[in-house]
Amino acid sequence: MRCPPGSNATHTRCLPDEQNPRNADVNIDGVQGLAFSPRELVPEERVSVPTYARTVGATDATYSRTETARSRGYAARPLPLAMLTFFNTIDESDVQDVLGIVYGKTLYTGTEFEWGTVATEVEPLVGQTRVADAYECVGRDGTKRQFLVLLTEFHTKEGELVSRQRITFIEKAA
Repeated sequence: MRCPPGSNATHTRCLPDEQNPRNADVNIDGVQGLAFSPRELVPEERVSVPTYARTVGATDATYSRTETARSRGYAARPLPLAMLTFFNTIDESDVQDVLGIVYGKTLYTGTEFEWGTVATEVEPLVGQTRVADAYECVGRDGTKRQFLVLLTEFHTKEGELVSRQRITFIEKAA
């Protein structure tokens, strides 16, 4: 198992299974409050608003026609709610190596959303993810479970909140 840069060999994630008291991969030790570098993006450079809107069944012409969006007071087509969930603010290597998320073993349990100002497809946005909570508890069956809660915020360049997403992961020790 690979360890995050700067970790030591006694970190439970870095020990072989027979020496790992938790026998789980999610890294809850020392990641509380960890903030990843902010990322700037312009939505229209990554995903088409009309295509996304059509895919999720949003039929409002504000999403498909720039002229309609402008006539309704927007500088361009507004982003449909939840569209920002498709913009990664963490590198894949950080997801696996720093946070210890193992695809097929770590369970995604849900997302909570909070919305702020409406952003458009041409507005530069800044997204940043941090670890909001990392803890372990014992389930009713006596098995330890590790929880990792990530908080991702997107803001306009002026600092206005566009969206806040809280994502929870859980992993059961073997």
